[in-house]
Amino acid sequence: MNVEILQFVSFYAAVLCLWTSAVFGVGCLFSPSRFQARYANMAAGAGFALLTAFFLLRWQAVGFLPVTNMFESLSFFIWAVALVYLVVEHVAALPTLSSFLLPVIALFTLVAVVIVQGPGSVDPKLQSAWFYLHVIFAFIGYATFAVAFAAAVMYLLQRRQLKSKKSFDSVFHRLPSLEVLDRLNQQLINMGFPLFTVAIAVGIGWAHRSEILGPNWPNDPKVVFTGITWLLYAALFHIRLLSVARGKRVAHLTIIAFVFVVFTFLGTRYLASGPHEFLK
Repeated sequence: MNVEILQFVSFYAAVLCLWTSAVFGVGCLFSPSRFQARYANMAAGAGFALLTAFFLLRWQAVGFLPVTNMFESLSFFIWAVALVYLVVEHVAALPTLSSFLLPVIALFTLVAVVIVQGPGSVDPKLQSAWFYLHVIFAFIGYATFAVAFAAAVMYLLQRRQLKSKKSFDSVFHRLPSLEVLDRLNQQLINMGFPLFTVAIAVGIGWAHRSEILGPNWPNDPKVVFTGITWLLYAALFHIRLLSVARGKRVAHLTIIAFVFVVFTFLGTRYLASGPHEFLK
């Protein structure tokens, strides 16, 4: 079995594990006795390990970090979200987090399967430590925002159920307290925003130095929407820092900001072409 076949075997096996984890994650919310959260985490861990193997195999084959097309970038994003989820779940021990985040990861894997492709030619300028730093900081930042998004959805559902007379008859009574979810959101934003800021700073410096994006890079749709996304998370970060607001308003803003993350990542490629075309 050659390396290319091993790459795709590990990728599709990872997709299968992540979908299995999503099924167990949703199941543990409705029937925790039959679908235990630990099985969801085991499947997610297996999916993460297989995606790691996929990237190591492709990196060995091409000789550089394989995030130079949309399929590879999306797969790396999935890998990063799975990593952050597993760390948060290990530290915070919130079983129902799997019910809301693992299905999101599974949906992203579905998109990755649709656009799956092999490695293509790459500009030598991308084989740079600055590019690697930009990508790693950006995707870990995105991943923390994805987990914060899940926590925000859980917060709003829990808040709604607590105000309802039927709250104790709902499956959502298994969710953590509002205080726990609000604190988790704050911790994730406090971690993700600095990482995202460093990623942008490194990306600007590298783009200016290497000239890979050309002189008109500030007009690139991806750059413009990245700036908007950064402003939204900067607002969230400072709202938290200054204790201007919390709870429902912060949860709504977290969800809106993550919608911009997804659009910046996947949607801007369908706008006017820009210098980031090497990611298509």
